[in-house]
Amino acid sequence: MTRKDWILGLYLAAVMLGILALNDYFISGRLEMRLATHPEIISNAISSAERRRAVEAKSSIHRNLATQWPRIANVKAFAVRYDGRRFTSRFVRVADVASEDNLNLVATDYRCGYCKADRQAVTALIQSHPNHDFVFVEAAILGSESIALATNVMWRATNDEQHYYDIHNRQFEDLIQTAANSSDGFERIIVQQKELLDDIGVTSTPTYIVSGIVHIGTLGTSSHFDSQE
Repeated sequence: MTRKDWILGLYLAAVMLGILALNDYFISGRLEMRLATHPEIISNAISSAERRRAVEAKSSIHRNLATQWPRIANVKAFAVRYDGRRFTSRFVRVADVASEDNLNLVATDYRCGYCKADRQAVTALIQSHPNHDFVFVEAAILGSESIALATNVMWRATNDEQHYYDIHNRQFEDLIQTAANSSDGFERIIVQQKELLDDIGVTSTPTYIVSGIVHIGTLGTSSHFDSQE
């Protein structure tokens, strides 16, 4: 290669790099302008990613219910049902009121604002499934104060088993932490319920399962579940 050819090669390479840089500049400018005038592009992309994560989380919960059921079945919790006239509650083993295929579960934290706002929707959900047991798991995931509140509910409800659902709903308003006797084992029950949530992959509140249908997040004004008689 002659010196002239070498210089020509450098010149052509510089021209090509310049063209590419200029092209990138205009493309970048157009992209920035596009995003500035259509911000919904970013929000739609975020929403799409969130939907994918939600689908993956629900699928994981379905799988874990089957593989972890022997451990889940032995956890104790309060079950709430509506008999067409009133709500009743009782303290049970999960397996006493459900199987892996028909588990109805409500997982909430008393310090969770979304859980608090969802109380009427939960009541409507239970009423739309009369004579079905809903297992209430104390999902105390927001720190030690949540654990104390859940322990308090467990302590109060054990002395008034039929009225667990009323006690549960009032605790969202009161946020009162009455000292419970640790020897009664209430904290251990809360730990076991937390392990249940870990086993099935529940990591946020509120989370609901109704006859195998998983819903993560608030119910709002819609039950998100078909009524089952």
